[in-house]
Amino acid sequence: MAIAKQRAADSQKYSKRAGSQKKVVSRVRSRGAGDTFQRALNRLLFTTAEQQALLEDIATLVEDGVPANKAIEVIAKIEKGPKKYVLERMEDKIAQGKAIADGMTGWFSQATVELIRSGEQGGTLAKNIRVAAEALGSKSDTFASLAASLTYPLVVIIAGCAVLIYLNHSVFKQFASIKPIAQW
Repeated sequence: MAIAKQRAADSQKYSKRAGSQKKVVSRVRSRGAGDTFQRALNRLLFTTAEQQALLEDIATLVEDGVPANKAIEVIAKIEKGPKKYVLERMEDKIAQGKAIADGMTGWFSQATVELIRSGEQGGTLAKNIRVAAEALGSKSDTFASLAASLTYPLVVIIAGCAVLIYLNHSVFKQFASIKPIAQW
């Protein structure tokens, strides 16, 4: 009798566990296993230039008197690709009652998020979004300038290495065949 009760208890425990596992699996399926991949892909494709353009669009609408949540909603209907994905995630956070800056977390740098957060709290959201867009633009210009200034030295170093490899494999081998290396 005790064994039967134990089996019944175990069966109940396993069926509860199986039920909770089914719930988790259905949640993951509804969310989509591809959602993690989609998020990672969009994170890569959501470049600094894309971020800057998005912030400029939001700033323009907010400066024209459109509430920020409506501006995000309108832009989300128009945009495609990574911007649309990011805007939809921002809309989800806003629908949960969170601030716009919370919706930007994970998509923008922490400095940009905090700049937007201070604009929300201080009542200067449009100005802060514009400043954040300009900061992203100057960051982008800095990286472009750095890349341009390093291009020529890298080309010279690579060409020099190629010449050294050529000399080592052809000219020095011919010299070695004429006169042994020990006598150099």
